[in-house]
Amino acid sequence: MDTIEDFFEDLERKRKQAEYNRDADELEAYLAAIKNAMGTFDDGVFHFETSHQQYADEWTGQAKLAYESIHAEIRSVAFQIDDVKDELYQELRGEIARLRHLADTFA
Repeated sequence: MDTIEDFFEDLERKRKQAEYNRDADELEAYLAAIKNAMGTFDDGVFHFETSHQQYADEWTGQAKLAYESIHAEIRSVAFQIDDVKDELYQELRGEIARLRHLADTFA
């Protein structure tokens, strides 16, 4: 009788371990997708700043004032996005570590 109970307990333990590992794998894939998207965003910010440095001095008057205002707003938003990105990465890594630890408790 113990053998059958042990078998089912072992099966349940393996199921839980696989479930936690699956959840961690899904979060790792999500994190990779976010990193990819953020890489694209960072490339866009880099090109925007490069263009700004190259052409901003040529603007004058009202157009320059309007452009500088927009440029400052874009930079501010980019910094805010970087802060949120760092916080999101930290939270995801923490949750992945927690799930891996839970999976290890069923090993």
